[in-house]
Amino acid sequence: MAKESAHGHSHLCLSQKRYARPMTMNHTPPPDLELELIRAAVEQAPDAIIVTNNAGDIRIWNNRAVQIFGFSAEEALDGGLDLIIPEHLRPAHWRGFHEAVSAGKAKSKGHSVLSRAVHKSGKKLYVELNSDPDELVGESAVTTSGLPVSFPAR
Repeated sequence: MAKESAHGHSHLCLSQKRYARPMTMNHTPPPDLELELIRAAVEQAPDAIIVTNNAGDIRIWNNRAVQIFGFSAEEALDGGLDLIIPEHLRPAHWRGFHEAVSAGKAKSKGHSVLSRAVHKSGKKLYVELNSDPDELVGESAVTTSGLPVSFPAR
């Protein structure tokens, strides 16, 4: 059990069996620590996390995005989303992107969408995209891509 201090705070206790017990405190971590925790969660996520601003400029490109698409974070931040959008699909992509930003919501309404993408090597990819429709209203839209979807060769 968590031990309660004289001030009513609960504190984390580790038993000899080395498992954590619940911890509650009446304060939040310092902003710098909270930011570092968020950054670590994004970098260690099992999915690719790509964050863009409302103009479509990439602001965050995590480690999993590097693995799936082959572009380093620096390349992605400099090159933008066009790096992973097949050339013939770019006009439709940007039309839909700007419509979603203007409307403040994605047509997918928070559901996964299968989409074409391209790897740095030129290899065609199919990826599942998810976006939070409520996040399109602010400074940035968050898109999460899971593992590339592969189809059997025909």
